[in-house]
Amino acid sequence: MSSPRLNYLQTFLANPRRAALSALLIYLAFNLLLPLAPLPPRHLGPGFFGSLVLLSTAVFMFLQVWLAQAVVNLQPRPVIAAILVVCFTLLWFVVARFVPPWYHRSLLMGLTITLGCAFLGILLAPIIREPNVLLPVALVAMPIDYLGAMTSIGFTQNVVAHNPKLVQTLSVPVPSIGGGLHGGIHPIGFIGPGDALFMAFFFAVVLRLKMNTRGTFWLMVSLLTATMLIVLVQDFNIAALIPMGLAILLANFRFFKLKREEVFATLYAGAMILVLVTGFYLYSHSHFYRSDSKGNSDAARNTVHPAPGRPAGN
Repeated sequence: MSSPRLNYLQTFLANPRRAALSALLIYLAFNLLLPLAPLPPRHLGPGFFGSLVLLSTAVFMFLQVWLAQAVVNLQPRPVIAAILVVCFTLLWFVVARFVPPWYHRSLLMGLTITLGCAFLGILLAPIIREPNVLLPVALVAMPIDYLGAMTSIGFTQNVVAHNPKLVQTLSVPVPSIGGGLHGGIHPIGFIGPGDALFMAFFFAVVLRLKMNTRGTFWLMVSLLTATMLIVLVQDFNIAALIPMGLAILLANFRFFKLKREEVFATLYAGAMILVLVTGFYLYSHSHFYRSDSKGNSDAARNTVHPAPGRPAGN
């Protein structure tokens, strides 16, 4: 038996608009209040503070995924989604240019990135017209993002190493804990714009094709949270499309029904895409970053030791 309060909450959140508004308000409240929370006494030790960082990061990841799904559940028309993408993009430029750092600029920029990329993912979702098309997309996206974010030839990896400030400007940071705006504990994790885009993209496809929406959500939350916690503990980049792709495959496996010739076609197409992407990464690595690695020994060392880790998207 379930309690009346739980039933009321489920009924309340069943309305997409109320659910989206609730997700947005709770997301904002968490990001605004966490930096203002008083820090515990120092004598509790690093283990306690480490656990605090991991717990707050897990809550942040849940809210990030929930906000993406809640926006997708609004099912806006393509014209509305396109207008909102433009509006949030322009708003990001306004915030980055005119809002001072002490006025929650980081939060506002992260929110505009989250919502703008979410509506862009919704806008792109109709290109997947059946579950059998989603399967190769998820399978190909995982190794491509791995090459980009977790190898020395990857474009994302090199951008992170050579221009970490740009990457952080275009990403959604995990909020700091306590200390106000100028102190506290600052987790090193952040979410890239590609991560926010593909999160909404996958949710929109699963919703439109009437696949396993609930299972996809909870697997996405679990795997992305585990990934971010590994990033914080181990301090290296992890391609976020790997846990996203696994969530899609595991939650919706029964919807994929490929014929024998479709399986081989998927494998051939995936192999060709991987070859092309690997060639692009090799070319970009040798041409775009060659001067730094040859002319500056410090820059060369920086390519080996990446910037603070995160689930890395495109």
